[in-house]
Amino acid sequence: MPFIVLTVIPVLFLMISTINNPLLSKIVIMNMVLSSLDVLSFYGILTKIPANAKIRNKETRSYWKF
Repeated sequence: MPFIVLTVIPVLFLMISTINNPLLSKIVIMNMVLSSLDVLSFYGILTKIPANAKIRNKETRSYWKF
């Protein structure tokens, strides 16, 4: 949901509206690029970790175990 609210909706708003603010456009595009890393991580978790595994986080590292 944050991806949609912070990325998709602002892009659609800028495409529909007549606002011509280069800084705002750059911020929205940068957010879209950086958010793609979260989407790719989520995809990796869905495809590489077995369905019955539990994901654990320890500081900045995440790991899974059965």
